[in-house]
Amino acid sequence: MCPPRSGHRRSQTAHPQLERPSSRSGPRWGSLRSTEHARITDHRSPITEGATMAGTTTDADLYCEVVQYYARQMPLMEEGRIEEYAATFTEDGVFEHAMGWRLAGREQLVEGTRTGVARYAGKAMRHWYDRITVTAAEDGEVHCGYLAMVSLVDAEGRVSFEPSCTVRDVLVRRDGELLTRYRFIRHDTADPTRIWEGRLAEQT
Repeated sequence: MCPPRSGHRRSQTAHPQLERPSSRSGPRWGSLRSTEHARITDHRSPITEGATMAGTTTDADLYCEVVQYYARQMPLMEEGRIEEYAATFTEDGVFEHAMGWRLAGREQLVEGTRTGVARYAGKAMRHWYDRITVTAAEDGEVHCGYLAMVSLVDAEGRVSFEPSCTVRDVLVRRDGELLTRYRFIRHDTADPTRIWEGRLAEQT
């Protein structure tokens, strides 16, 4: 994915009609201040971490709205519409990676995303999401977790993949529309040379 462990119960599965979120109290993210950085950058999966947030409900309408939001957001990056992609974040939105880099604000998001996308010139890039969890917090935020993978197809039709990753998002509403306020990504590899530049196929 370009810029650029487990809890007790899942709050929402890919089939929201099959499981309702738990209403039992537990730790929740709250405001993602810098003092909470250690907690949000641990090794727990975002897919199960969302289940421990307190006092929340997620209905099918919200779940569908979030899925549609992602379906609109990521093609903007894939099609090179970088400013429009950055506009799906709040003005002070943050995009952070477990390896240590951080993009804060739309200006940095545009610059960092444009640099990242340029590495894939000549290849069709697609983002694939799975196991999306959605939890509506009491303060109005929407906390999401999911697995993601990026596929790359060159002009000859050869397909390669970036390593899979887990993602945590905090979504908020601005004028009735969902926007990303915070995104945290952890790839399933600690080797930075195997991500971002589509070199996985060449190294295996």
